[in-house]
Amino acid sequence: MNIDFQSNSKIVIIMRGCPGSGKSTSSQALIDYLSETGVMPASSMSKCSADDYMRNSCGEYEYDHTKIGMVHGRCKEQFMTSIAERNNLIIVDNTNIKLFEFKVYVNAARNQGYEVYQWELELRFDNMHGVPFDKVEQMQKNYKPNNLYFSCIEHLGYYIC
Repeated sequence: MNIDFQSNSKIVIIMRGCPGSGKSTSSQALIDYLSETGVMPASSMSKCSADDYMRNSCGEYEYDHTKIGMVHGRCKEQFMTSIAERNNLIIVDNTNIKLFEFKVYVNAARNQGYEVYQWELELRFDNMHGVPFDKVEQMQKNYKPNNLYFSCIEHLGYYIC
């Protein structure tokens, strides 16, 4: 199944994967592609990421575990704003390891008539977050597969479930 990206689409993509799996890179590549090819204007798309709220005043990423609750709260606020603004494409770019971590996004999106997809990445790269390898391994062990909310799609050579 392919996502029908159009200027009047209402689509939410939930990124899922451990740190270093390529979520941020892949989601930004999709947004860039859709914008550059004229499928959707950049102004109608948003990417909601807790990582965006872990940047210092110079824009550099600085992980601080004491801010996890706050940054995820701000990410959810940004998501709800994007829904209220009726953005055509909203990407939630967080690890979303366990189902409860993204259920609020799914429910809010569906309540507003959005199609919801998940994009699971299992690639392994060094992560920019400084998350130790043993922590990433623990996250992989805690990863909960999802076949409750979404259908699978294939687009731009990526397999998105």
